[in-house]
Amino acid sequence: IASSSSAKDVEEIYFDFRKQCFIYSEEEDTFCKLPYPTKETFGYYLKCSGHGSDAKVLAATEKWGRNVFEYPQPTFQKLMKEHCMEPFFVFQVFCVGLWCLDEYWYYSLFTLFMLFMFESTMAKSRLKTLSELRRVRVDSQTLMVHRCGKWVKLSGTDLLPGDVVSIGRSSGQNEEDKSVPADMLILAGSAIVNEAILTGESTPQWKVSIAGRGIEEKLSAKRDKNHMLFGGTKILQHTADKSFPLRTPDGGCLAVVLRTGFETSQGKLMRTILFSTERVTANSWESGLFILFLVVFAIIAAGYVLKKGLEDPTRSKYKLFLSCSLIITSVIPPELPMELSIAVNTSLIALARRGIFCTEPFRIPFAGKVDICCFDKTGTLTSDDMEFSGVVGLNDSSELVSDMTKVPSRTVEILASCHALVFVDNKLVGDPLEKAALKGIDWSYKSDEKAIPKK
Repeated sequence: IASSSSAKDVEEIYFDFRKQCFIYSEEEDTFCKLPYPTKETFGYYLKCSGHGSDAKVLAATEKWGRNVFEYPQPTFQKLMKEHCMEPFFVFQVFCVGLWCLDEYWYYSLFTLFMLFMFESTMAKSRLKTLSELRRVRVDSQTLMVHRCGKWVKLSGTDLLPGDVVSIGRSSGQNEEDKSVPADMLILAGSAIVNEAILTGESTPQWKVSIAGRGIEEKLSAKRDKNHMLFGGTKILQHTADKSFPLRTPDGGCLAVVLRTGFETSQGKLMRTILFSTERVTANSWESGLFILFLVVFAIIAAGYVLKKGLEDPTRSKYKLFLSCSLIITSVIPPELPMELSIAVNTSLIALARRGIFCTEPFRIPFAGKVDICCFDKTGTLTSDDMEFSGVVGLNDSSELVSDMTKVPSRTVEILASCHALVFVDNKLVGDPLEKAALKGIDWSYKSDEKAIPKK
């Protein structure tokens, strides 16, 4: 827990937990998440003109920090130390020590060597995974930002909540499409966005400005998604609104930044991957219950050996207690956790070869219980290509009319014109239902936004 002093010389108590900042609130007498401007009225956002002075920019930077994904990269030594402090590993080393006391040298030393080799391999694997995650970062494209009453060029990593920016599709034919660097609310203009990285939905989403919304209405992140650009998504096409008082200098959409860093939609996804991943292990309450069941019999057996051994005055007490300890520890073979973890890792390797990344490997053993698995994701059991069957409801009946020559011309014209299809890179993109309808009535839609019959 740390404290900081703001511009008003008011001391704030806060702490960071899993890349989220929590500030102490005297009103609620508890710690609350660092607030972002995401629940204001639409009138508030429409009046936004960005941070008006360098002092406000500095205060916002101190409050929210830079728009980056910063997480420390642990060293191999730190990960290895963490693995060696695991209870199972300590128990395995303890068993090896007992074997050495029983003059069981070769097997003991070989097992100890294998344990350290296995744990180092596990640590190396985790280090590689964390290194791969570090490659995911905020797109550092240059944006036009309205600060201090003028438009300036800034990197996406320098954006702050409250900034008013000009956002659009990246220029250049051979340049890869740049992703949106933060969560934003569109004030003027419209855009077609690919949100596949967040939702898995292949259909581009149409995003519009908040023009026309009541100025007293409050923004809802769940209800007003059609007005928001989310961090990590890619803009396929944009249209500027030249009628808005504050015009963008490069013809982009005018938007206000709502969230940055780990609080964006992409940042939340990164936090899920970083902090939901547990160490690859096969430990569970079921295995613990099974071991506890075996320990009962081991204690009975060790007690019997101890009783009979104490009855023999010539028998070495040291060897007797050592034998009893070995009987109890033999319930859990030192190789068992290693063998079970190898099974999990083998599954991970098989998944990785198929391009599947597993964020929670400890769930793999539970998947062995699954007999039937059904995926409802489009493109697996179902296809995202729709077939046009016909038109229903022409004469107040449920009769399906498949012959387009029998359908009134006005109905055909409505099907051809009432849609949200657009051309992106000379390709028609949009709702698969609307594309299927246009294909079914045998009309074509051109890049000049005109629909004409093919025949």
